[in-house]
Amino acid sequence: MVVQNYAQNGSNNCLKLLKTDVPNSCQKLFKAIFQNSYRLFDRLIARLIERLIEMLIDRLTERLIDRLIEMQTERLIEMPSDRLTERLIDRLIEMLIEMLIERLIEMLSDRLTERLIDRLIEMLIEMLIERLIEMLIDRLTERLIDRLIEMLIERLIEMLSDRLTERLIDRLIEMLIERLIEMLSDRLIEMLSDRLIEMLIERLIEMLSDRLIEMLIERLIEMLSNRLTERLIDRLIEMLIEMLIERLIEILIDRLTERLIARLIVLVDFKF
Repeated sequence: MVVQNYAQNGSNNCLKLLKTDVPNSCQKLFKAIFQNSYRLFDRLIARLIERLIEMLIDRLTERLIDRLIEMQTERLIEMPSDRLTERLIDRLIEMLIEMLIERLIEMLSDRLTERLIDRLIEMLIEMLIERLIEMLIDRLTERLIDRLIEMLIERLIEMLSDRLTERLIDRLIEMLIERLIEMLSDRLIEMLSDRLIEMLIERLIEMLSDRLIEMLIERLIEMLSNRLTERLIDRLIEMLIEMLIERLIEILIDRLTERLIARLIVLVDFKF
């Protein structure tokens, strides 16, 4: 009876049996547990075996994944070059960009310098005159407008002389080179950090000819020069306008003040 209750209902019936007033209930309970201890031992062994199998599966899974990665890597390296060409064109171009930075900067600086000179000479005078007229009209009286326009034209002609033009061009070239280097370096870092694979790139470099590299250089230079020229010119013009406006206003106000004082002195002397 005790053995049957223990086998069917487990610990709940055992607790109930211990709480009853049946004589020698504890002895009967322990005797029944001892007689059925082999079942508990079998369950313990089964649990240990299941746990061991789970641990082995986890370890084998990790090693199997590592081995599969190695096998796929070896297969990728051993694939024919014609199948790799289409996938690795972008990576090859990125690597070539790093090799061509210095040459690109030299050629771009020469081309952009010629275009900047022509473009600045055409646009600076017109834009400066318009901006200066708008700012000076608010500060000066209506009687001085005609005179100010004449003085402004004379002053602009003096400021855009040969010496000023040379200094301006030198300064623009320095700023352009610094800005271009920053933009190219940032862009190259982003591209190279995500997409470079050293082994495949080295293998493809050996297959490329010098002619292909030169063609890629020329094409890249043409694309970059066309896109960068307009943006750089607009930014440079804005900076020059701000600097020249402040300087022109100071000079014009000083000149006008001196002439007005001189005219007042003449009028006062004439009256007296």
